[in-house]
Amino acid sequence: MQNISSFLDKFKTIIKDDKELKNIILLVIKKNTNLQIKDSSFSVKNGIILIKEKPPIKNEIFMKKEKILNELKQLLKKNTISDIR
Repeated sequence: MQNISSFLDKFKTIIKDDKELKNIILLVIKKNTNLQIKDSSFSVKNGIILIKEKPPIKNEIFMKKEKILNELKQLLKKNTISDIR
């Protein structure tokens, strides 16, 4: 019988992976757009980045969308980001 700590260990890696993924996305967006956004201003769901920012910031990100997606695909091996909305 497994104990509860071994069960909870898999959630530690999920949280760690989510934080790392968000940090990589933030760095790529900053590099390509020179915009500093918060990690709370977007979410990742089913391989899609959902931006929750003001329209001028969203437009700047969308203008560089292809460049951002290409760079993310190169950096992320197991997590593939397919779109930005």
